[in-house]
Amino acid sequence: CRTPFILTRFFADFVKTTDDFMLKFMILGSLEKSKEVFETERGHILNTYMAILYDNEYFEDLVNICDAMLASSRSQCATMLAASLCRIGTKTAYDQLLTYNNDFRVMKQTHRITLITAYFALQLEDFSTCLDNLNFLRRGKEYEVFPPKLAPTNLYILHHLRGESVESALNLCQKWIENVSEGSNYKLFMCQDVYEELENAVKVKPDLQESWIDLTKILERDLKATIISTTLEEHLFTPMDLAPNPKKAKRKEEYESRLKERNLFKGAKMQKNQQDLSPELE
Repeated sequence: CRTPFILTRFFADFVKTTDDFMLKFMILGSLEKSKEVFETERGHILNTYMAILYDNEYFEDLVNICDAMLASSRSQCATMLAASLCRIGTKTAYDQLLTYNNDFRVMKQTHRITLITAYFALQLEDFSTCLDNLNFLRRGKEYEVFPPKLAPTNLYILHHLRGESVESALNLCQKWIENVSEGSNYKLFMCQDVYEELENAVKVKPDLQESWIDLTKILERDLKATIISTTLEEHLFTPMDLAPNPKKAKRKEEYESRLKERNLFKGAKMQKNQQDLSPELE
């Protein structure tokens, strides 16, 4: 039987005033009980609940929750859905993600989802889909000439390494570095795990040792290229939080403030024009 409404509301209100969310679920007794409490919640409390489900690897439950909300929810929910399917990691989950991407516009509007899809495609060796998603992010940018942002850079390297050859991946890195001038805003950032995978692949290719040594020297100089300590997976999936982005919130606040000032100025100007015309109308 269902928990009485008053008791359900008590638990929900209690959760809103408590910081230790794991303790909350212990008090609620079970995941099924917590679903019943939170099924009608929205906003911050639901976001936090979903983040805890994700951190505790309840990915199937998250897929069900996000599926029900996807048509009317914001992009963070779609991102959580994509990440959960990728964490499940099966071919069925992969096919589900591709279906969601085709059926829901919000899935195509979020770069992080496109990157997660490319990453998932790499794990299942679907290299054509991986490349399609990376090319979608390009939107006319010359990624063959200059390295893109961190995640696409490393996904491109892995695509060349796993889908083509070690030599192809090395050539891509070298071409990017050659086209970066000293003091340029462009720079090649290589994740630690991508570097190690490339290094291991080069070990069985004696003819590429010289090229690899040249690349490692450039990485050590930390001018045109550098190694970062985080893995590609950590960069893509951490943090996985549905809380609103504070930078976006600040930009929205500044935009609305400018819009308000502009409207006030237009209103004052219109009122002045009407006053200037009023003697002629009398």
